Amino acid sequence: MKIQKKHVVIGLIVLFITIFMGFGLMAIGKARRGCDGRFPAAFHGRGFHARHLDKDSPERMLSLLDKRIEFLDLSKTQERIYEEIRTKIKSRLNGHMKDRKTFTERLQDEVHRENPDIDLIADLIKKRIQGMSSSMEEGLKYFVEFYKQLDENQKKLIIKRFRHWENFRSWKGGHTDGEKDN
Repeated sequence: MKIQKKHVVIGLIVLFITIFMGFGLMAIGKARRGCDGRFPAAFHGRGFHARHLDKDSPERMLSLLDKRIEFLDLSKTQERIYEEIRTKIKSRLNGHMKDRKTFTERLQDEVHRENPDIDLIADLIKKRIQGMSSSMEEGLKYFVEFYKQLDENQKKLIIKRFRHWENFRSWKGGHTDGEKDN
């Protein structure tokens, strides 16, 4: 009997320490991930993009774009053109966020009705898909406009990045210069 009591006591102590350490690790993780005392969005049933409608989202996206452009070392003229394109992209992103919020509200309103109109839901989704398609075309237009004003060395850097990205996406390997292993 005494051996069983010892095992129970030791087991409870280990369990207590494990739980205590777990809460400590969660507290440390919370401070690092900035989740305001809750688990990340994936654990809330909202997926990993729970904050896509934040008011700072266009600025965050533009800052990511800025980071992607830094390696090109743009001239003053190129920077001016980039700022013009960036302004167009920012206004487009702000408009899309408003449209996305409106779309989501209208779709949820229709879906939660007692008798949802499937034709209306389908039309809403079709319009959203068409809007996304035109948005992608507009983004490509901005990219081509930006690419055309780059010098030859900058264009080579962009192509090198594309090749690296495509190799990564297709799981061919990390070749950045277009060469393959024999």
